[in-house]
Amino acid sequence: MGRYSDERRTAVLSKLLPPHNGVAEAGCAGRRHLSGNALQLAAVGETARRTGAGSGKKSAEEWSGEAKLAVVLETASLNADELSRYCRRKGLYPEQIARWKQACIDTAQLQPDRDREAAEEVRALRAA
Repeated sequence: MGRYSDERRTAVLSKLLPPHNGVAEAGCAGRRHLSGNALQLAAVGETARRTGAGSGKKSAEEWSGEAKLAVVLETASLNADELSRYCRRKGLYPEQIARWKQACIDTAQLQPDRDREAAEEVRALRAA
């Protein structure tokens, strides 16, 4: 997609990346006279560029939390075969993504406890 303007490239890729995740890929390819493979490769490259993931500079365990979260979100709707292909492209293991997903879940579950503790502290301060 190097021969296209940055604006056009951004518009096409925005339909392929989260939150859309390629829902309109076939239509997008047909309307723009591009192959589906070209769009997929461009989307993978753009995701890596945006997140810093897959750059080869850092191991996957050294990626930022934001990059790991992006991978978890990208792979959330994939079946086992698609996840395997994704992992091969990115140089990841499904177990890594499962750990990152569990860490996201654990963090999300801690939030209500923090909110409850904060509310109790506020009530105690108001009562004092």
